[in-house]
Amino acid sequence: MNDPSVERASRVRVVFQLDRKGSMLVVMVPLLLVLLVATAATMKYTMSATRFAAQSSGRQKAFYVANGGLEAAKTRLYFDRATAPTSTTYTYSGTGGLGRANYSYVITTPDSTTPTHKTITSTGNVANSTASVVEEVGVFAFSHPSGTPTLPTGFGSNSSTNPLCDWAIFADTGTAALTNVATSATALLNNGGVHSNNTITISNVAGAAVSGSGRFESVNATSEQASATILTPLNLTLLGNTSINLYYGASNLVFGPGVIDLHLPILGPVAGIHFANTGSNKHGQQMAVSSIAFPILDFDMIERRSTTTPVDANHAPPFGAFVGANDTGTWVVSSGLPSAPSGGTYFVRGNVQFSGFSLAQGTNTNIIASGTIEIDQLSLIQSALIGSTQSLRLAAKGNVYVGRQIGQTESAALLNLLSLAGLSVGVVTTNKIAAYSLNNDVWMKLAGIATGAVTQLNLVGKQNATLATTAAIVSAPTTYCQPLY
Repeated sequence: MNDPSVERASRVRVVFQLDRKGSMLVVMVPLLLVLLVATAATMKYTMSATRFAAQSSGRQKAFYVANGGLEAAKTRLYFDRATAPTSTTYTYSGTGGLGRANYSYVITTPDSTTPTHKTITSTGNVANSTASVVEEVGVFAFSHPSGTPTLPTGFGSNSSTNPLCDWAIFADTGTAALTNVATSATALLNNGGVHSNNTITISNVAGAAVSGSGRFESVNATSEQASATILTPLNLTLLGNTSINLYYGASNLVFGPGVIDLHLPILGPVAGIHFANTGSNKHGQQMAVSSIAFPILDFDMIERRSTTTPVDANHAPPFGAFVGANDTGTWVVSSGLPSAPSGGTYFVRGNVQFSGFSLAQGTNTNIIASGTIEIDQLSLIQSALIGSTQSLRLAAKGNVYVGRQIGQTESAALLNLLSLAGLSVGVVTTNKIAAYSLNNDVWMKLAGIATGAVTQLNLVGKQNATLATTAAIVSAPTTYCQPLY
């Protein structure tokens, strides 16, 4: 017979066990749900992060490919340099591939008034990622690709249009100037030309056999000036053998203080410069002279080239020292006449200040600066250089001075013929010198050229461009038709 108390106890234990198992189930089910939700969220985040990383990597690769398209577009412009600089409707579309990626680019002329300025839009595609870049560039014709300049023969709308090849001195918004403090025979320019989109100034040209050939043209006025302490410009035609033609857009030729206009073959500070054209008065010809587009060098492209040597706070120069921080510091040479024995291109993130520099035999050296360039003495006097050919091209966003200190007045620079000697060619060589300023002035002092030496110059300034001579120039400088920087 069953005991009722025992039977009740058994039922209680069973119910308790059931209740305990049920409570555990109640606890475990929500916990499992939480874990499932967390796992799903983690998987979703991981997948999203992976997808985002893949997209970011793809966009980065697409950006690199788009930059490759930019370079391809610039190469296209180089091939079209004979027509693109003057075309107001120039457009070109191109495509290309880099591995499994591809790019497409479009070149347009956004402003018909400045056809030398083009816009490149390049798009890179990698898998499902796309990136685009836009860059403004300048393109200019090279009418003498062989590097041999010819005398500019046009004027006005027919004028030679490449400042980097057709003109020895070119000024955009300011003055193209020739100044001289020599007291003996001085040749101005031979087989060269001077152009200004504003004015030309010829000052203190002294000597009894002043000669030269070429073409001077200014959109506005041309003036002759003289200093009270230096001989007034002499009669260029009667006292020399000249074929320089002068064209100016202003209504008259401006004579500065101390210049007296006499048509007499006499010596002394009495006669203004006379030119070869326009009959007996020899004062040049007033006519409409068209402006020529100022060339815009791509400093960023030059800096990015694999062949460019950087000079800054993180990259020591081959000689001298870089002093200061990037963009505001200076590549300094405080003594001697060092050279770059292998030539090459140097991009300086800052300024250049050389007390002296000499060209190594047979080298082609380019010094490009984001700031200013100052070279006090530029020498070619070593006998080992005889018969050699060298080139030096200086380009800066700020002023470019040879024979003058940055911040110094022109008159002070002309009086210093020792530590600020400028360019001196003491041996029979061929030397090609170019100086370019994107925003400011180019100023070069010429201390002397040896008989038989060939000196080619190309001075291009956004504001002013000046060639100053401080000694008799027996072998007159000619025009340097330079290649692309």
